[in-house]
Amino acid sequence: MPITPKMKSPGMKYLLTVGKLLLAALPIIWIFHYINIEKLGHSLQTTAWWTLPVMMLCILSLMFLQGIKWWMLLHAFLPDLSIAEVLSCHFKGIYYSIFLPTSAAQDVVRTVLLARNSDYGIVWGATWLARISGLVVLLGLSLYGIITVQPAMRPPGTTLLFIVSGGGILLLSAVTFSKLLTRRIRIIVSKILPRKVVATVEHIREGVYHYRNRRGCLLQVLLVTIVSQGIVVMNAVFLMKGITGKWYIAECFAYIPLIEIICLSVPLTPNGIGVRDALTALMFHAIGLPAEQLGTYILLGFASIVMKVVGGVPVLFYWITSLTGRNRNDDRHSSIDISS
Repeated sequence: MPITPKMKSPGMKYLLTVGKLLLAALPIIWIFHYINIEKLGHSLQTTAWWTLPVMMLCILSLMFLQGIKWWMLLHAFLPDLSIAEVLSCHFKGIYYSIFLPTSAAQDVVRTVLLARNSDYGIVWGATWLARISGLVVLLGLSLYGIITVQPAMRPPGTTLLFIVSGGGILLLSAVTFSKLLTRRIRIIVSKILPRKVVATVEHIREGVYHYRNRRGCLLQVLLVTIVSQGIVVMNAVFLMKGITGKWYIAECFAYIPLIEIICLSVPLTPNGIGVRDALTALMFHAIGLPAEQLGTYILLGFASIVMKVVGGVPVLFYWITSLTGRNRNDDRHSSIDISS
């Protein structure tokens, strides 16, 4: 009998949660264990004043572009969906992803919220394509960086990691639009998963296939994705310029996309905390920057996570309107009782 998520024992869930928390915390503890606090304070003081505002602008721009890209995919088949409704679900997903134990939480939450009143096959298909397109663009940006960065700045295994990541992404891209490949996978999966789950996946698969004939939409989404992922890399470039006073453009284009690919492909911790920091430490070591500047970079990166609270605005608005609506209903019922 196949084991579904509901059949996992409480003990197993507890162990998985503890494992994810340790994976998030241990790399950060290890990094800051080797950092001199006084030197870290000096690094923070000497960081350019414009670093934090520029980072905030990049993060906010990225949030909006991600939501707009998702709306563009959805609008192709669900034209009645307003951009306000889509962005509301998108920012709610950003907000709740702060508290959920996986970097995929943003996609899952926003999709579940929107799929309640829409065709879930199209909604989940759009979410899948949004993520795949992001990975493909990150791969291209990383290739540009690896080609342009100095060989001395390239840590051992970078090329192999790129080849493995690229092969996996290209395979996923081929599977996404190939019925021949997914048909063979479906035969195997149908023997393992329950029939209801297989039927749901089938509906989502059909939702993805609809986009094969929307090349204009996919091209527009690709352009938006290039801009948004470019912002991810340039945000790191500006952070390192503000912290070190030097430009590390080629280095950031080589490493930041690979770091994001790993964090997105293996969503183990909230917002990739711990995993992203450990990989960033390898990048700083390859460039030859001190641990104190790495600590500054990580601390400023935490500020970007805090900025996800912006996503709580639609949550707060919904809570206030719901509370106001209940109060109005109570007042109306009270007036009816009095008049009767």
